[in-house]
Amino acid sequence: MTETNDASQPVLEATDVRKSFGKLDVLKGISLTLMKGESVCIMGPSGGGKSTFLRSINCLEMIDTGTIRVCGEEMGYRTTATGRRQLSERAIAVQRRQTGMVFQQFNLFFTMTALDNVASGLVHVYGVNREDAREQAYEQLKLVGIADKAESYPIQLSGGQQQRVAIARAIAVKPKLMLFDEPTSALDPEMVQEVLDVIFNLRKAGMTMILVTHEVGFAKKAADRVMLIADGVVAEQASPQRFFENPQSERTQQFLSRVLH
Repeated sequence: MTETNDASQPVLEATDVRKSFGKLDVLKGISLTLMKGESVCIMGPSGGGKSTFLRSINCLEMIDTGTIRVCGEEMGYRTTATGRRQLSERAIAVQRRQTGMVFQQFNLFFTMTALDNVASGLVHVYGVNREDAREQAYEQLKLVGIADKAESYPIQLSGGQQQRVAIARAIAVKPKLMLFDEPTSALDPEMVQEVLDVIFNLRKAGMTMILVTHEVGFAKKAADRVMLIADGVVAEQASPQRFFENPQSERTQQFLSRVLH
């Protein structure tokens, strides 16, 4: 695996990414470059391709054409002078270690405590011994503000607390890039802010991240750029101020007229 600490090299470089499901073209040429420490919020209508693009970055969906590179390494494929071949599932699993992902649903192991949920990836993916993994997991639970729930099971936690456990699990393996796929959409309204606060703190600490979200206030505060994906294309990409106050594309104007009113 090629790793780099070169700050001049993008953490993510997606170029002309295309993906179809049967006859349905979901991604029609998405490109995005993300440097270390940058935060991008992706907005857009349901079915527009936001989640598919996010899932393509860590090969939960395999793209048809285009390239996605994380820290300089092409994800899911090897392209040579003679063509392109898909990597094995094992090789892709190794590549995924560079990314962490938090989903709409929490995807916790309900027979494990919060602490063991966070430690599980360290033990089973990285081979860290259980005692050391639990110590590291406890530090991550402290970071997301629920160390006092370390021995609680998911069923004993609120939705917001469960999502914070999921975030702790994702960051425990120290990913180069964090992906959030509408992490607050399954939460009751009063729990949304506690999760957004955790993500904002990660952003302030320098985490490189992409967040698919409908939370306008968070995007204004936490994003370096906001991107609108609609109908499989990037309709607009701009600073939060310009995106929300002076959108250039008609598609963005239509979307914001529904979201902001």
